Amino acid sequence: MQTRSRSRRVEQAPPTPPRRLLVYAAIGALACVWIRGYEKQLKSMDDVPEVAQDVLRRFGWTDEVEYHFEKKRRPSADVSGTAKHPLVMVPGIISCGLELWRPGDCFGDDFFRTRLWGGIGMGRAILRNFSCWLSHMTLDADTGLDQAGREVRAAEGYAACDFFAPGYWLWAKIFREAAAVGYDRNSMYVACYDWRLSYPNLERRDRYFTRLKHEIELLVKHNDEKVVLVGHSMGATLSFYFLTWCEQVDPGFAERHVHAFVSLGGSLLGAIGPLGNMLSGEMQATAALGPINDLIDTYGKELTREMRREVGRKMGGLGSLLPKGGDAVWGEDVITLSNNETLGLDAIVPDLLAVLGPHTGGYDLDARLPTPPREVDPLDAASANPLSTALPPGIGTVYCLYGVGIATEKSYRYSGAPGDHSELGTIDRSGDDGGVGTGDGDGTVPLESLGFPCAALWRGELADHYNPSGSRVVLREHGDEPERFNPRGGPKTARHVEILGNSEVITTILKIATGDDRSVREDRVVSDILDVSSRIVRRLGAALDL
Repeated sequence: MQTRSRSRRVEQAPPTPPRRLLVYAAIGALACVWIRGYEKQLKSMDDVPEVAQDVLRRFGWTDEVEYHFEKKRRPSADVSGTAKHPLVMVPGIISCGLELWRPGDCFGDDFFRTRLWGGIGMGRAILRNFSCWLSHMTLDADTGLDQAGREVRAAEGYAACDFFAPGYWLWAKIFREAAAVGYDRNSMYVACYDWRLSYPNLERRDRYFTRLKHEIELLVKHNDEKVVLVGHSMGATLSFYFLTWCEQVDPGFAERHVHAFVSLGGSLLGAIGPLGNMLSGEMQATAALGPINDLIDTYGKELTREMRREVGRKMGGLGSLLPKGGDAVWGEDVITLSNNETLGLDAIVPDLLAVLGPHTGGYDLDARLPTPPREVDPLDAASANPLSTALPPGIGTVYCLYGVGIATEKSYRYSGAPGDHSELGTIDRSGDDGGVGTGDGDGTVPLESLGFPCAALWRGELADHYNPSGSRVVLREHGDEPERFNPRGGPKTARHVEILGNSEVITTILKIATGDDRSVREDRVVSDILDVSSRIVRRLGAALDL
C-alpha cells in the first residue's frame, strides 16, 4: 500500500514552469544570501559551490556576482612583491590641508591650527566669517606670501591629504593598499606643501625642497633602495621642478636616489583651466573641488568674478599651471573674441604675465632647447617646464599614468573685443557649448599635458635634447569606466581626482614600487595621443628650427 502510494507520487507530472521558477528564485535568493554572508571567505566564483553557480547561471546573475568579487578585490591582492623601493608622494593643488598658525583679529586665537582648507575646520571657518576666511587664504600681491599678521601653513603627514573632508577620500586608498604590501612610516613619505605659493617661495619660506631632499636621502639610506617619486596633478610639475633644483645643488642626485618618477594625472604642460581663472575668474574645472564648491557658493555670494580672478592672480601655485609651450602645443585658437578673432597663447600670455607682478617667481612657459643654466641661484636655474629643461639624468624609468575619454577645457569664447589681452571680459555662454570648447583629457588636464612628454618629448626625435641620459619612458592610459550610481565613479573611473582610487592605477604604482613591474613596462594607449604628439613635434620642430 505504501509502495503504491510512493509510485503514484513518482508518476505525477513535473511542477509547472511557474512553480519551477519560484523554486529556482528561492534557491537563487538563498545562494545570494549565502554568498553575501561568506563574502570575506569567497575570493572568486571558483569558491562558490557548483550548485549555487548553476542557479546563478540559470538566472543570468553570473556577471553581476563576478563584478561583485572584482569590486571587492583589493588592488594590493594583484601585487606579488612586498615593499622594496621607498614611496615618496607629492599631492596636487588643493589636495593638502592648510592650517592657520597665526590668526587675524577677525578669527582670534580660538582658530589656532584650525584647518582653513579641508576638513570640518574649513566649514566652520567659512560659516563663521567668509570674508575673514578669504582674506587669510589670499596672498600678498607684492610678496606672494601671507598677508601681514597672518600665517597659514601646510598640514603635514598622511592626515594632511588622505581625506579632503569626512567621506571624501583623496590619497587614503593608496596609503591603505601600500600598507597592505608592507609599507609604513619608515618606507613611505607624503610631501604636502602650501599649494598657494610659487615654487621658489616654497623653498624660501618653508625650505620645502631642502626638507624633501633630506627625507629622500634618509629613506634611501634606511631602506638601501632608491625611491619611487609619485606626483599627482600639480605634484608632478612640482616634482619635476624639485628634480631640476636638486641637479643644481647636488649634481647626480636623481641618479643616486630616484628609481622611478611617476606622473599620475600630471599637469606637466599646464592646463587651460587656470588660464580662464586668471583672465576672467571663471574656471569650469573647479568642479574638482567637489562638494566644497556648494559651501563656497552658498556663503560666498560676495565673492565676485573679479575677486576670484584677483585671488587666483596672487597665487603663484595656480600660475605654475598656466599652459606651457605656446601655440606650438595648444594651437592658435585658444581664445575666440566677440568679433570671431582667434588668439593663441603666444598673443595672450605676455600681457597676462605683465599684470601678475613680482610674486610669480618668474614663470617659465616657453618652448626652447635646453641649455646649461647661467643663473647662480638654484631656484632660478630650476624649472617646472619640460619644454625648456632636460629631464634630469639618471632617473631609471619615467611613467605617465593618466585618464582619458573625458571632456576637458581646451578653449574659450570671450565677450571682449581686441585690445589688452589680459582683459577679455567674461566667457560668452550664449552658445551651445557655453563658451567653453573641450577636448580629450581627464576632465581637468588636457591630453596634451598629460601625455605628450612621455609620448614624444622624452623619446623619439626630441629625446636627444630633452632626455639626453636615455631614461626609460612608459606611457599607460586609462579609459574612464565610471559606475552609473557611484558619485566618485568607482574603481575604474579615470577622472582627474578620482584616479587616485582607480584599482588598476594603484596596482601599477605598487608593482613599480615593489619591483614587480614586468607587466607594466609596456605602453598602453587608448587615445589619439600619438597623432596629437606627432602634430606637436612638427610645430615644435618649426618653432625651434630643428
